[in-house]
Amino acid sequence: MKISNYKFGSLLMAGKKFTNDIIIHQTWIDDWWRASGHSVIPDDLTEIIQRKPQFIVFGCGASSQMQLTRSTKNLLQQKEIKFLTKNTQAAVKNYNQLLEQGTDVAGAFHLTC
Repeated sequence: MKISNYKFGSLLMAGKKFTNDIIIHQTWIDDWWRASGHSVIPDDLTEIIQRKPQFIVFGCGASSQMQLTRSTKNLLQQKEIKFLTKNTQAAVKNYNQLLEQGTDVAGAFHLTC
C-alpha cells in the first residue's frame, strides 16, 4: 500500500489517517509500540520479521530521534533483510519508491520527533 502523505504526527494511507506510529507490510497495518521508546530492539520487530520482507524502511521521526540498536541491526543482517533508516519524510519517499519497483518492502514509521 502506497503512502499518500506524511506530516509531523500523521500519515495518510489507503484513505485512512494514522496518528500513532505504524508498522506495515503489504496489506497488513498495525500500531507500533516499542518497548524502549526511541530505541528499536529486536522484540519490537518480531511480527514483521515473521512476515519475511526483503526490505524494511524505518522512518525515524521528523528529526530522526528513533535509532536501531546494534542487536537489531545484527538480527536484520542475520535474517538477510535489507534495511535503511531515514527521517520519516525521506523514509516515506523511499518506501513508496521501493514499493513501485516491486520490492517486498515493509515500513516502520515513527510519526513525531
